Amino acid sequence: MLGGLVMLAPNSATAADRAMPKLGKAQKWQVGPIHKPGKDDARFFCSAKAGFSNGVTLVIGRDSDGGQSLALEYDGDFFAAGATLPVVLNTGGHQQQSNALAATRRILLLGLARGGAIESQLMANTALDVTANQKRHIFAIGGYPAVSASLDECLTSTIAGEKFAVVKHDADAPSDSFQTSTHAVEKSVQRFTNVS
Repeated sequence: MLGGLVMLAPNSATAADRAMPKLGKAQKWQVGPIHKPGKDDARFFCSAKAGFSNGVTLVIGRDSDGGQSLALEYDGDFFAAGATLPVVLNTGGHQQQSNALAATRRILLLGLARGGAIESQLMANTALDVTANQKRHIFAIGGYPAVSASLDECLTSTIAGEKFAVVKHDADAPSDSFQTSTHAVEKSVQRFTNVS
């Protein structure tokens, strides 16, 4: 079924075609630390981030207290900053309805339970289907078990005071523009995890 999404002819857009979700494949994953404890917060944070071919950047943030969040940075101003929006996540036949915080007009943040049904399906390399604000995107995650293991290694190393070299999965080093565009997402993940 997903193959049909890719094969749509560019000039044959019907109303049904326009309603189809945007399929995105990960361009690369990068895992590394994003925050060390300070006087206001004693937690360590690491993130896994990837740009997707559908124009969305996805960041999974994990902290030393066992918290985990998912941030999506869209390629347009779709949200009212500060608003809470309903989001539907589908993966591997499991559907989860949740609320997301619009950290900015482009960034949505939501909790992602460690070991929960959604993450379990991602471990099986199932695609993640996200609908928010009438926008639907499907992410061909791929490689999540290795990404998740690298997140755990990142936290273990940073908690122990060891330097953690950034780990890259599935591609070459990210470009400067990739790093710049995801910096805002990482900071939002950190702020969201601080509040939850």
